[in-house]
Amino acid sequence: MCNDISLVGRLYRLCYHAPHWRTGWRTLRGPDLIALGGHPAGGWQVLPDDGRRFYADPFPLAVEGTTHVFVEEFPHATGKAIISAVRFGPDGPEGPPVPVLEEPHHLSYPFVFARAGSVWMVPESSAAGTVDLYRATRYPGGWVKEATLLSGVVASDATLLEHGGRWWMFATVRDAPVGAPPGSGCHHDALYLWSAPDFRGPYTPHPANPVLVDPSFARPAGRIVARDEGLIRPVQDCAHGYGRALSLARIDRLDPEGFAQTILNRIEPGPAWPGSCLHTLNTGGGIECIDGSGRASRLRARRAAPT
Repeated sequence: MCNDISLVGRLYRLCYHAPHWRTGWRTLRGPDLIALGGHPAGGWQVLPDDGRRFYADPFPLAVEGTTHVFVEEFPHATGKAIISAVRFGPDGPEGPPVPVLEEPHHLSYPFVFARAGSVWMVPESSAAGTVDLYRATRYPGGWVKEATLLSGVVASDATLLEHGGRWWMFATVRDAPVGAPPGSGCHHDALYLWSAPDFRGPYTPHPANPVLVDPSFARPAGRIVARDEGLIRPVQDCAHGYGRALSLARIDRLDPEGFAQTILNRIEPGPAWPGSCLHTLNTGGGIECIDGSGRASRLRARRAAPT
């Protein structure tokens, strides 16, 4: 059972006033975090912010030889997140992230991917009760909504995967327990799956939903990647609080009849990433990114060399 049933905006404000969320990055010149099974020896560089906002949920993507990192940008003055992007060059970010997508509701977790000659995004829009698909018309901006993939569902961190001739969507869903007041429930503990013949849908719910109920291993934490040992799914460990640690799960079964995974490793904050949370992992365009929280003064002071 999840202890945190607060609304998304309140959750982020509470996180900010305790530890401060930060995005870490490094240039990949060797094994990534999945292969290492822990933090790199050289640590992480931190995407700077101006103190009036934080950046989280980083998704790097290379398109036509240029890498951008898409992030949730949370301005404290508005209390509502938008999606921003920053171009990366050989020496790192070329300026601050620039807003590229804003809606009347909170947006986060900008799952971006290239397919069918275009660049697409599925940001988290749980505050609207939908999962929406956007297409870039002036990449990295110019995002237009192409489809609503799911509606009437409070789904967190929707993550797409093409596997077995179908497209799969992973997300945790906040379902209120029987007899609980409307709007209650947990964002972290119930993993749901949907599948479709195309990433644009239509999506069909898995008959075994929820396929997993466990706050330690349910909520997605980034792109699913293929390795020699199988498909590796980053997951959030929220058993003792939102985004407290990152686990790596191997998908053992994914088909229309069932789902199973095995946890291979757990990675926590520590000397290489000071703070109390480790929340997301993504790689693309030669850049590896994480995010989490830590005291602002400590993280601003840390500028480790990339490895």
